[in-house]
Amino acid sequence: MLLTNLRKIHSLAGGEMQRLKKLFIINSIVIAASLFFAVVGVAMENEIAVVGLFFITLPLVTVIPAVALLFRDMTDKRVCDVMHSLPMTASERFWSKILALCYYHIIPTLVVAAAELGLMCARFSEDLADDIKVVWLGYLVGVTALLFTVAVTILCQMCFGTLAEVIYMTLIALTAFSVFPILVYQNITYAAGFDVMFDSMPFFFCLWTYTSVLAVDDTKVFSFIAGHDNTFSAWPVLIVNIFISIGVIYLCSRLYKKRTAETVGNPIAFKLFLEVLSILAVFVMFGYLDQLNRVVAIGASLVVFMVVHIILARGKSLKTVFAVRVLEYAVMIGIILIVNLVNYKTGGFGLVFSTPESSLKHCSVEVELYDYTESDNWYGQRVEHRTLYLEDVDGEKACDIADLLHSHFVSNSDTGWRRYYSKSYANLLVDERKSNKNSHISSPDDKYYWDMVFDQTICFDCDSDTLYQELIDAGMKPSGEEDMYSDDGYYPEEEYYY
Repeated sequence: MLLTNLRKIHSLAGGEMQRLKKLFIINSIVIAASLFFAVVGVAMENEIAVVGLFFITLPLVTVIPAVALLFRDMTDKRVCDVMHSLPMTASERFWSKILALCYYHIIPTLVVAAAELGLMCARFSEDLADDIKVVWLGYLVGVTALLFTVAVTILCQMCFGTLAEVIYMTLIALTAFSVFPILVYQNITYAAGFDVMFDSMPFFFCLWTYTSVLAVDDTKVFSFIAGHDNTFSAWPVLIVNIFISIGVIYLCSRLYKKRTAETVGNPIAFKLFLEVLSILAVFVMFGYLDQLNRVVAIGASLVVFMVVHIILARGKSLKTVFAVRVLEYAVMIGIILIVNLVNYKTGGFGLVFSTPESSLKHCSVEVELYDYTESDNWYGQRVEHRTLYLEDVDGEKACDIADLLHSHFVSNSDTGWRRYYSKSYANLLVDERKSNKNSHISSPDDKYYWDMVFDQTICFDCDSDTLYQELIDAGMKPSGEEDMYSDDGYYPEEEYYY
């Protein structure tokens, strides 16, 4: 029975391929050009081979219209009536379309990309000796990105009933799913006082998104805090993303069975997905614009939100739609503002209380105190800078210094470049001494090198003199740097205002 169904699906896929003839020709030209540049570049030992890799990424774009053409029965009533009149089940129709997409688009793209990379690795084996794994990791990144695009496009095809909505909602969904984890990671990291490093995003921020491409660095995806040793390989992350995409495609097969002919031509087929997508899109747009100006963020996101929903509300009373959607938007913005407030008040939901690794053997600790006080003129604030340090201590001592600073933590609700320019704050820097095994040792000083493993900025709630004395009592030593600081330099003998 199963074998019979597979044969039937394979036979139906041949008919579905007829819809992709023109796109198949375009895709073949792109793949041929990619292979041509790769071969010429390898033969001439020229960087023109990279152009071939650029061309092979274009199917990420052409896969969107390919899916739209295959699933026209979801958006075109005439095609829907014809498909429903054929002697086949909904499951057979769905998987025949997926098989046709694999034959005409996915498999040729992946095979040619693998051939190009294999050719380059064979020709430049000496130059790429240490980077072979990175090259093939890049290939897996491409597979992940392609399947993610396919899965999101099919999901939008199932949830919307007109071609226009499918196209622009797919673009919105791809953007929202990819930018949302970056924005969440950025806000939490800022609130905790750590610099944003996209190559150190944690595992769960790299799931089912283009963000996994940004998170891959030298075959490693690092832990939440840059410098910690609990790293994990990028390969499982990408493989998990591939399986998530396959799972979403299977979910779409269930939605395909539930779609009725009456939903074809309607802008919205499944409202739940629209609401989820609306929340993500508003959060993304508001979150990024809020770093510039909150009024602009609210106004711009409200306008875009209302325009999209008015377009979707065909045949409905615009007054009702306007009132309901404005109320919905107000609730969403209220939730976003509350979550942001909790995030900053708790220092990134408690991430601010993270400490260096207690297992460190040899490290140095440095604390820079920046004391902001109001000036008497309109130019701004005066900044006093003092530095304390500890040398050759273990991780336990570094954790004690971090805990002392954390005990005076006070939240700062500003983001981006504004976040520290309204309060006094401290920079905590921890460097670990590591053996220099890979370089030629010409002197005893070259046996070791220092690697920064912890860098955090903490706003504090007490007088800087009090905190300074507490750090002295904890064993830290003053470096002698007690300067007036500005963007233009240090002014140790006179007050400087800016």
